[in-house]
Amino acid sequence: MTAPVFEHLKEIGAALGAAPYLLLGLDFDGTLAPIVARPEHAAIPEKTVSILQCLAMRKDITLAIVSGRGLADLKSLVPLDVILAGNHGFEITGQGLDFRHPDAEKNQALLRRICGQLSRRLLTIPGAWVEDKGFTASVHFRSTEESAKGEVSGVVRATIGADNRDIVIRKGDQVLEIRPRVEWDKGSAVRWIRAHIPVCGTAVCYVGDDETDEDVFSVVKGVTIRVGEPDGTAARFFVNGPDEVAKFLEWLLSARRSAEIRPAKENSRPPASLNR
Repeated sequence: MTAPVFEHLKEIGAALGAAPYLLLGLDFDGTLAPIVARPEHAAIPEKTVSILQCLAMRKDITLAIVSGRGLADLKSLVPLDVILAGNHGFEITGQGLDFRHPDAEKNQALLRRICGQLSRRLLTIPGAWVEDKGFTASVHFRSTEESAKGEVSGVVRATIGADNRDIVIRKGDQVLEIRPRVEWDKGSAVRWIRAHIPVCGTAVCYVGDDETDEDVFSVVKGVTIRVGEPDGTAARFFVNGPDEVAKFLEWLLSARRSAEIRPAKENSRPPASLNR
């Protein structure tokens, strides 16, 4: 059963506070930044940025932002020297890492054609629009009349086709994600990042609000936190919104500062590119 974070801080502190090293993964929209009608208007609150900066500067933490946004978009919104995983982890950069999923790259031309077709076909549905993110695409319908949202879904599925072997559709919060049919997701990305942190005893904490974050919750062994309603999630804990995410991160920073951490062996420390 998913439990409230702030009723279990002692348990979480035992797992995260004194671990030799911590990988902290965070979704962007709905987790760090409040959900807004237009994605380009999203922003991390100033207080949260300040907390993230303090976390990112610690030598015992690797901070990764894992988002469905395109990497270039994510870079413009995250003013921090951290690992950025864009397009649900199909592209990862920062702290000496540089990854682009080769199978996803092969489908970029196909995705571009699909985006063009959808843009034309959705012109008659006010509030619906297509975002081409290179490796993936999103069809947004948050501003669409409730009665027309089913029509948006129908247009997308008809355009891609039920028997398409190269593309898959996943439903998010007022958005349909169009992705290459590749065995890779946010969970794969977090595990890939974890594998590139050569420190024994690294603990993992991941916080996210979207259905795509369930891919992390279901595979990561560590402290997993759902932002929003806890029903139907694989996460161990939950918070109610971005304000409580900031509160949790502030608590986590304090826990790491106050814990008595034994120094890692010199040969087990992260390389300079992963050290702040």
